[in-house]
Amino acid sequence: MVYSTAIKNIIRIIIIALAFSFGSKASAQLLIDNTMTPEQLVQNVLIGSGVTVSNITFTGNQGNAICAFTNGNSTILGLDEGVILSTGIAGEAANPASVQASTNNGVPGDPDLDALPGVLGTNDAAILEFDFIPQSDTLTFRYVFGSEEYPEFVNQFNDVFAFFITGPNPSGGNYTNENIALIPGTTLPVSINNVNNGPTNTGPCINCEYYVNNTGGLYIVYDGFTTVLEAIVIVVPCSTYHMKLTIADDLDFVYDSGVFLEANSFSARGLTISSNFSSSSPGYGALIEGCNDATVYFELVDPLPDPYVIRFDYLGTAVNGVDYNLLPDSIVIPPGSMIDSLNIIPVQNYAIDPTRTVIIAFDYASACDTEEDTMEFLLLDNTIEMSGLDTMYCTTDPPVVLTVYPPSGVLTGPGTSGTTFDPALASFGMNIIQYSNYFIDNTIVPPDTVCINQVIDTTYVQPAATCGAGTDESICQGSPFDFMTSTIIPWAASFDSLLWTGGLGTFSDPTELRPVYFPLPAELGDVTLTLTAYGVATCGDATSSMVLTLDSVPFASMNVIPADSSCIDETVQFFGSAVSSVNTWEWDFGDGNTGSGSNTTHIYTAPGTYQVSLITTSLDGCSDTIYYQKIITDPFIGFTMDPNPACLVDTVWFTGTGDAVTYDEWNWDFGDGNNDSGKLVWHIYSTPGTYTVTLNVCSKSVFDDLEIIPEAFASAGSDENSCEHYPYDFGTAAVPATALSYDSVRWFGGLGSFSNPYDLLPIYTPALGELGVIDFMLVAYAILPCSNDTSYVQLTIFDGPEAD
Repeated sequence: MVYSTAIKNIIRIIIIALAFSFGSKASAQLLIDNTMTPEQLVQNVLIGSGVTVSNITFTGNQGNAICAFTNGNSTILGLDEGVILSTGIAGEAANPASVQASTNNGVPGDPDLDALPGVLGTNDAAILEFDFIPQSDTLTFRYVFGSEEYPEFVNQFNDVFAFFITGPNPSGGNYTNENIALIPGTTLPVSINNVNNGPTNTGPCINCEYYVNNTGGLYIVYDGFTTVLEAIVIVVPCSTYHMKLTIADDLDFVYDSGVFLEANSFSARGLTISSNFSSSSPGYGALIEGCNDATVYFELVDPLPDPYVIRFDYLGTAVNGVDYNLLPDSIVIPPGSMIDSLNIIPVQNYAIDPTRTVIIAFDYASACDTEEDTMEFLLLDNTIEMSGLDTMYCTTDPPVVLTVYPPSGVLTGPGTSGTTFDPALASFGMNIIQYSNYFIDNTIVPPDTVCINQVIDTTYVQPAATCGAGTDESICQGSPFDFMTSTIIPWAASFDSLLWTGGLGTFSDPTELRPVYFPLPAELGDVTLTLTAYGVATCGDATSSMVLTLDSVPFASMNVIPADSSCIDETVQFFGSAVSSVNTWEWDFGDGNTGSGSNTTHIYTAPGTYQVSLITTSLDGCSDTIYYQKIITDPFIGFTMDPNPACLVDTVWFTGTGDAVTYDEWNWDFGDGNNDSGKLVWHIYSTPGTYTVTLNVCSKSVFDDLEIIPEAFASAGSDENSCEHYPYDFGTAAVPATALSYDSVRWFGGLGSFSNPYDLLPIYTPALGELGVIDFMLVAYAILPCSNDTSYVQLTIFDGPEAD
């Protein structure tokens, strides 16, 4: 039997759950259907536009090896739906990769696969065959090949598959079992050995841009599979061809493989018809008033030299130009162009309408005949209404049933249940009541909301106002009172607004329920503060008052003698006073000791800076606290000098040690008539010598000697002459060598020898043949830690007779 499939399944009009409430999300896995016959799988699933098929047969274990799949878009397969051919149980493809798909179907292999190079002998073949007539010159379909033999058996014997075509070859002759399952741009067949990333998925890469490593995958059972590939072959339009889609195990019966064939992709399109919705998937298939529209595209495979006419007839219960925009009776794709379209825009008429259908019947020329087909959409009403809600209710009012359309919508908001609004269950104040109608696209994963139509109304629910100002409280004069600190804090209910009044002071915000009250500084005694809660409309107001007692504060002052720093073991006197009567005087001297009374004394036994506090408290418990910092120094002191001893040019640093705390108490006498103050000071002495340095803190003094050492000085004397063979005495120089402030001296230079190079004026004996200018260096080694000094002199030795 021959079937026409020019436009079958291009627009799917299956609305899975077009309910007016949210649908549940589909699970993220393939969905398998093994109830369809091979004829149904080919005619209803695999075949697309531009082909007619006949003579459909299947060879293999039909119960296991062939089935339909859907929901592929929820996985990483790359194909949403189609047909699976497997060497085992096709339905196992929906398992995670942790499952081992390995089934012996108990059927023989395929002789055509056995004839392919490298194949050792096949088993468990699944073979789908049919004849077809193409309407254009190019046949295409999309597929994915996967296997449990990935990746371990790369470069070994592998399962095998092929797409064999037989029929006229436009280039001459015939195709005879020509395999069109090829790697793009090559003549290589798609196979495990030709598409992989090595036996451990780490290389070498063999066309691995077409390989998907699925080790540990959650949704597809095969450990590896290809990306989506396309089989393409050039054909002669209107001729009869035979297609054989086959897959089998090679050599063994285990480690299953499978090939996924995309639904509707087996096509030879002369004219392609597709659609796109503005806010939903093509599979949704429904138009919604004021929400979405649909564009239907008519596309040629190649541009034609003549105008291409497509004629339309509009059927269904929706009226062209009334329920949707007026559409033409035909469109023309101009010469040289490839595409034109219709845009279907529903009319929002704000009237209650039933669900209507938009059916577009069209005919167009193909390579073999004039094709006829239809496309159908649902047109959904988008009118929504809600009435019966008053602007205001009291909590004692009875429930009301609202009038709503469509009845399948959802009423939400405080106090709602079904289509009923109950004021007693609503919130106090404004309540937003909303009636919503949802249009859900359940053809995608996860489902998506195409649009929401809503109507919103508001109502106020208010009982009579009530309030309480809280308990009576007392505070000290001048202190703020925070109502949050009340024993029983103020409260109010069912009010529109609040207001505090009373007293001479101010509120932080008199309209807040629990503000802060700031009395005037002179405000004393009992103050009545009143809270008023204003009700809504006729619900009534409420008032409540509390008494705030303001007690006087004994503001204090302090006098300390001596006022500046004191040394340890010295008596310090403290005097307190207040502007009003004082019940207790509490002194804290900051060193862990306390005192009482308006006047007291204290002796500090350790140095430091102490914070002294005085708390004066009245009979009412009001208190005032003042602070004073007292500095106590330690007369037990010392110091260090760096460097010591020092050179005349050095900066000497003097660092005080001990527990004295104020720098201006450290007084220094450097022993040369100069002075300074501070814990860390420095001084440069102008003459050498030994100086007694004194440090005075409080009434105590410490001292130490500091030696100032002059810098070493060296002068090698005047340049002189001498004759060969004669020793030279440096003591005979016109200007003899001198050295000052040194620890030792030493001479360097010449090829000869010194009588003693550590003498200031040694005798130098030239080496044999030593003539000319000789450079000598005198080094005066300084007394530590000072620096050495160096001087240079020249001795010229002239040629002369040997000495007797």
